[in-house]
Amino acid sequence: MASLSKPGGRRNVDATDRQSQAMLNAAFNLAPQSPKFFTMWKGADGNFMQLNAEQIVAVAQAVGAFVATCFAAEAAAASGINSGAIITRAQVDSAIVVS
Repeated sequence: MASLSKPGGRRNVDATDRQSQAMLNAAFNLAPQSPKFFTMWKGADGNFMQLNAEQIVAVAQAVGAFVATCFAAEAAAASGINSGAIITRAQVDSAIVVS
């Protein structure tokens, strides 16, 4: 989950499921079109916040990096399972820890 520094502390901005990624991608593509771009964004915590183009780009980059890290961890775990190096649930859980 991506976070954004806002007055009063960090707020969860976006979930990283495929639908959220698609909506974020649409905003990311619109952001460079206008220097005055902003959007009301519903965060993963259910609250709305106004995000400008710079913030949308930062969130999109953070989400993209997080998702790429998740896929890399999943690929490594799948490889370990297929090779027989990972055989227990605990080993799977250990192999896919992503922060």
